[in-house]
Amino acid sequence: MSKPVANQHKIAIAIIHGTGPHQPDYADVFTDRLFSTFEKILNLPAGSAGDCLVTENIYWIPIVSGRSEQLWHGLSKCNSLRLNSLRKKSIDLVSAAMAYESTQDKGATYTAIHDTVSQSLTNLSSLAGDNAPLCVIAHSFGSVIISDYFYDLNHRIDIQRSSSDIEEDKYLTALENGDTFLWYFTLGSPLALWRLACDEFDQPISVPSSRLIGDLKGLDGGWINLYDPDDIIGYPLKQTSAQYQTAIKDDIMVEVGGFIKGHTPLSHYDYWLDDDVLDVIAGSLAKTWEQLNAANYPE
Repeated sequence: MSKPVANQHKIAIAIIHGTGPHQPDYADVFTDRLFSTFEKILNLPAGSAGDCLVTENIYWIPIVSGRSEQLWHGLSKCNSLRLNSLRKKSIDLVSAAMAYESTQDKGATYTAIHDTVSQSLTNLSSLAGDNAPLCVIAHSFGSVIISDYFYDLNHRIDIQRSSSDIEEDKYLTALENGDTFLWYFTLGSPLALWRLACDEFDQPISVPSSRLIGDLKGLDGGWINLYDPDDIIGYPLKQTSAQYQTAIKDDIMVEVGGFIKGHTPLSHYDYWLDDDVLDVIAGSLAKTWEQLNAANYPE
């Protein structure tokens, strides 16, 4: 028998992309398949996942894409280059990382990207509820941004934080403040590499949040890192330090990319539509949703 879903507590899901050309609707197909998998796991009516899960796409690439596009426009005219698809994606990743951490603009790019994350969490809070459990799904460099964002939020070290910013923190909802951060799924994360350049990444963020509120404290949650063994950008994280050994709930190896790209570095870009990835995320969210709404329907 299908479970009723009307008037149930919702889970808020923030989705953030990595580098490369993207459109604002980049995660729409992934979201449709995530919802469908979620419904099948819980035996819910088709189309009802939208009453259980609320998603928001964090779209930050326009902030940094200008320089990489300009560079590639020139390089693409060079007929002697090979592996152009992989080369273009590598340029996108490196240029985004350099722009994000650049001090030449006094942290303006870093702040602009974090402001985009903040606005998305505000949107989620208004749609799912101020105290809704938060799940973040981060691909590639998006995991660096999210880890930075919540590290800064927890430690209040934003490089351009003013007294007015600190005052505004008092008016953040629990979701916006990270106090409902329950699940973190990283897909093809380069955090293992990023630790070489940034000392603060020796201190991974805590998921679930150490400030988890109310009844959320009893729910399943954690940080699950998914990686493909042929992906040279994404790595397992538990083995990188004692801190990550504790912080990561599980490193899960998946085979993404299909027959053509699955055994190449281009597998890095195919996590979104992989069935195993969808099963891990949807299964985790389904269990949490049942726990969250256990009192609202009989077994």
